[in-house]
Amino acid sequence: MNLKKGCNMEKIYINKHYEKDFLIEHCKEIKTVIIPRDTTSYSIDGSLLEICTDIENFIIEDRSFAFKDGVLYCRNSSNNTREILYVTKAVNELYLDSRIEHVRNLRNIKTIEVNEGNRYFTVSDSLLMNYAKTEVYYAFADADIIVIPEGVDKIHQKAFLDCSKIQRIEFPSSYQFREFYKPPFEPVLLFNENVDYPELVFNGDNAIIENDIVIIDPYKSYNKAVLYMSKSDVCVIPDMLTRTYNFDTIFRNVKEYQVSLGNQSMKSVNGVILDQSGEKLLAYPCGRDYFEIPESVKIIDKYAVGHNYYLTEITVPESVVKIDERAFAYDYNLEKIVFMNPDVEITPGALLDCKLEKIDGVIYAGNKAVGINQYTTKEIRLREGTTETWDGRNPGEAG
Repeated sequence: MNLKKGCNMEKIYINKHYEKDFLIEHCKEIKTVIIPRDTTSYSIDGSLLEICTDIENFIIEDRSFAFKDGVLYCRNSSNNTREILYVTKAVNELYLDSRIEHVRNLRNIKTIEVNEGNRYFTVSDSLLMNYAKTEVYYAFADADIIVIPEGVDKIHQKAFLDCSKIQRIEFPSSYQFREFYKPPFEPVLLFNENVDYPELVFNGDNAIIENDIVIIDPYKSYNKAVLYMSKSDVCVIPDMLTRTYNFDTIFRNVKEYQVSLGNQSMKSVNGVILDQSGEKLLAYPCGRDYFEIPESVKIIDKYAVGHNYYLTEITVPESVVKIDERAFAYDYNLEKIVFMNPDVEITPGALLDCKLEKIDGVIYAGNKAVGINQYTTKEIRLREGTTETWDGRNPGEAG
């Protein structure tokens, strides 16, 4: 839905689609949400309820929904259960009756009571969990020390986000960060950015912390970083960490990488991470607002410059001969890219979801068609003056 920025957004419809950046810009203005007739839980724009945290009221026009005491409910008529879709900021005590099957968008809840007849949820200490106690949904906002019970193997990404007093979290050996391996590639756990990071204690050998980096499977060759527990914008990569998998989502605010001299797989030059040969760029700091890489670089690895929200314009030097898949993916503010090497090989998807010029679903960088929008299904038409397509062919050969 295309809406003019700056318009009055005090009221908004729940079943319309809004661009994410539009919601972020107007989220503070949105106080009332209208739920029209024939709305289903599947037709709701989930981003609206997730991003807009200041909603105060819902106008209900469909009988499947109810708004009571600051909580938005949705009824599932097929099995007579209910789902909590949204909790307003005025609510800090929550009651789950026997029919509540799902909960979403909990915020700043200090206590939760679960009806003894509910077979979907239970509360253990300061944690809302599934009835089998294998999954953690939410930690109470006032929790300071959390001991996660043995047997838990899944923790929701935002479980600790509201914990403003958290000091320590102890993880059981049963928890192995399995969520890390599933897309979308986001930080596996989020913490309150207004407080210091808590102390993390891991039972078993599934994870360790080194240089403020949580590393899973630390003593195996395929170990990976999953969390960065520091607000420092200079990150020191330890010897044992041999892969840059998911660095673009873990180290979002880092401006400089320093690789330990004992690391056998990678090295740092001018704050960026290269392979030992210096020819492949493995990771570029997500917090940098300029693009500058060593002249030795010939290949930009996949996701190497991904999730950088500060880059608006870059020049890829002549030394680069190949840009791998999703190398610049999700650089949402990247508007202009110049390739000094006209023969550079650009892998499909290398510029996924950038802000580059898009015409009829084709993404352009100057006169070069460098890719297609992932949602494009219609016939592709290249604009006049296009000299080359994303697969290296000239426009007359493109299919």
